[in-house]
Amino acid sequence: MKREKMRSPRTKLTPTLLATVLLLGSCGGCGAESDTYRDCDSGGSFWVNTCYANWSPGFAVPEPTTCQVTLCLTGAINQKSGSNAAFHSICEYEELPGLVEDCEVEGCYTSFDSFLDRPQRTIYPEIFAALDTNGDEAVNDQDELCELNLITFSWGGPNAIRLAEMLAEDERISPTRRRVARLLMIEPYRPDTTLSLPENVDKARVWRQSASPDDDCSRYAPGGPYIGLPLVCPPDTDCEDIDLAMSAYSLQTTLDPVSFIEPPELGHCEVPLVARDQVMEALYDLENLNETGSLTVED
Repeated sequence: MKREKMRSPRTKLTPTLLATVLLLGSCGGCGAESDTYRDCDSGGSFWVNTCYANWSPGFAVPEPTTCQVTLCLTGAINQKSGSNAAFHSICEYEELPGLVEDCEVEGCYTSFDSFLDRPQRTIYPEIFAALDTNGDEAVNDQDELCELNLITFSWGGPNAIRLAEMLAEDERISPTRRRVARLLMIEPYRPDTTLSLPENVDKARVWRQSASPDDDCSRYAPGGPYIGLPLVCPPDTDCEDIDLAMSAYSLQTTLDPVSFIEPPELGHCEVPLVARDQVMEALYDLENLNETGSLTVED
């Protein structure tokens, strides 16, 4: 049976969006000149003596007991844009349960290009296919119950909100299966956007910066510099908005040798470098674990 893709209105290409496409496309995202950092275990790097150090919580991370479906959504403009390097490294090197890859003519990527209307055209069908474990064009009690995780950066955040809305509207899916278990957004941004959390998201986290330094990677992008959007949450939702620019401490990055960024100097493209550990803890529901790996019970 031929899989029918959901139809959704295409994103309107406003003058601001068009200018963003042209500028980011011409400068590779206005960031570094690679789609990822080099993994420390492989030796070397495109930056001398600098590499990506994997998450190391200091204790054995328990395997999920439920089927997991995880997608990474990049920012503008695609997986090879230098501005996505820090985020794409998380998706490339970390153990993300049930990771769905974006496979195209030139090969497979561990993150999805989520610019403009691509979430509606190509990403949502991949989500549906992953949840439809028996391939019968429906998601219900006949399928294995899988938890959906969306991990995003920049423009990927607002696009993930739209994907959650599409999930809630999809009549091919039983109402109890139309949920996003974890929506983890790093520095979500899109011009002229309000970030409102749909009610079918069980857990949401935002890590962002509210004040950009003079050398921010997005300063000369249309509408730049990009300031991470706060998340508007329904009442009684497991939702946290974390403004890293307000931290009282220096922020350690994922890079080796060990390096730190002062909160006022944290730029749009650097937020993934300092948020990675918290993202992984939220993904594995380890936020209430202490240094021994035991659950800390909150009074």
